[in-house]
Amino acid sequence: MDTELFNRRMQLVVSSMEPFQVGPLKVRVTNFHDSRLNPFTTQVHEHFFYEFCRMKESACAYQIHEQTVALHANDGSCVLVPSAQHHLRKSSGPPGAFCVSTMAHLIIEPAAPKQVFFLQMFRETIFHRHFLFRCSERFRSLEEELRSIVNGREIYWMEFASCKLKELMLSFFSGNFPDLASLEYAPDIRKNQEIVGRLLYMIAVWSNFPVTAGFIAEKVGLSEWHLSRIVKEEFGMALGEFITRKRMEHAKELLSGNIKLVKDAAADLGFRDTGHFCRVFRKVFGITPKQYVRQRQIAARDLEDTLQT
Repeated sequence: MDTELFNRRMQLVVSSMEPFQVGPLKVRVTNFHDSRLNPFTTQVHEHFFYEFCRMKESACAYQIHEQTVALHANDGSCVLVPSAQHHLRKSSGPPGAFCVSTMAHLIIEPAAPKQVFFLQMFRETIFHRHFLFRCSERFRSLEEELRSIVNGREIYWMEFASCKLKELMLSFFSGNFPDLASLEYAPDIRKNQEIVGRLLYMIAVWSNFPVTAGFIAEKVGLSEWHLSRIVKEEFGMALGEFITRKRMEHAKELLSGNIKLVKDAAADLGFRDTGHFCRVFRKVFGITPKQYVRQRQIAARDLEDTLQT
């Protein structure tokens, strides 16, 4: 995929992501992108976020706190630079080639005021490890899955990519900071995120059929009771309600800009009765499909008028 296009799509994903917890710390991903630099490019800076870097082509060297850390393409190594830490990054490679890396920007804070001590411990661990960490085979496999999701752009691809990115970063933390991740504050987030990702994917795959909660649970690979409990924990609603809401959000996409007639959208979602589809849509969003289409058309005209003035 084109680097610029991938970066734009990933920015959409991270902009909608909620912070997640790693032990007593709260982590928020603010950027995840491919960086392409000409060889011998040098960047000197410091910033408010933690910088994660893994080389995919060529090499680079970080100079941090009078230490030099070398990264080479796909050697399984990565660098994590704490926030507010002055550092230099210098790329190197054959003439005419790009130095390509995976970059992530992370805001890492205590999950609660009384847990500030753990953030200090976390920073000390980074310095003790000389900023150099490992990306496991699982990490690299998850990264490929993430790219496949972003490139495929199936229904709910953003939600699925968000879950996969959380799983990706959690695999990094659990592999490199096992003591932190196993503290009593750590919930079973990695497992839930993986399950939620499968759930969203299965809803998308079967969006054209009038599926039941039990059917979707079977496709996810869990009992309906187990999956219902996870959805209640994560989203505060029943499994059937969650599936219906996601299907109606897809209905909104079909109706946007009056691309489809209401009856066609209903048929695409497996509703034999257009009236039933309209009642479900209104129950979820408080307006009918026709009212929604009308609102979108008015908003589009208003925007066009604003651009012309």
